[in-house]
Amino acid sequence: LAGGPFGAETDFYKLEAGTAWFFPGFFKGHVLELRGRTGFIESYGDSDRVPLFDRFFLGGITSLRGYRYREVGPQEEPADGDDEPVGGNTYWFGSVEYRIPIIERLKFALFYDIGMVYEDAFHWDLSKYNDNWGLGVLLDLPIGPLRLDYGIPINASSHNGILVIGGSPSIESSEISNNTWTGVVMLDDHSAYLANSTIHHNLASGVQAGMNSSADIYLNTIHNNTNYGIFANRSSPNVEHNEIRDNDIGI
Repeated sequence: LAGGPFGAETDFYKLEAGTAWFFPGFFKGHVLELRGRTGFIESYGDSDRVPLFDRFFLGGITSLRGYRYREVGPQEEPADGDDEPVGGNTYWFGSVEYRIPIIERLKFALFYDIGMVYEDAFHWDLSKYNDNWGLGVLLDLPIGPLRLDYGIPINASSHNGILVIGGSPSIESSEISNNTWTGVVMLDDHSAYLANSTIHHNLASGVQAGMNSSADIYLNTIHNNTNYGIFANRSSPNVEHNEIRDNDIGI
């Protein structure tokens, strides 16, 4: 818990839970390890978002080992660079690992990891996930354990259908659906337009326009999105002649 009576600049609360279980393997010295954890974080009071460094990320040696550090979860794509992780407010993660002793202090491991990060708090969708399998070597040294893992991705769920930062691209006659974040995100000061498209069944908002975006959004069908049909934050998009229905929140 931060903010409120504790006096921090941002108000949010965070809860995580995890478990780990160890079982004997098929032969002497073999070990089966099962791990899982989940959590959520949400802003409250006068704060409308959780700070970047307090959000959840997955990817790397301590979670999904087949992906780069913090690679799994919502991302933004600057106009002049690669995707940048922005984290999320809900996550879940699980891992199965089987360890086999080779010689004294040296073990071989076979593992499987699975998990996902979502933009919104209290949002778990087990049908959308990233997973990997891999091999590892564990060495028990007097100064502490040392391990080397090599993970191979299996399924990598998408996050945004289309994300626009800078420039003035046009998006026309498209179907944008079933993404684990927002269908279309339009950020920065530009005049992109979205027209004659169907945006549906995305797990956050259908369309997000923010940070001074002046996008034109017209003649679209936007329906059955988990959050807003159109979410405009610090922006003034031109919204005309759209069919917006059956979203959790309209505009």
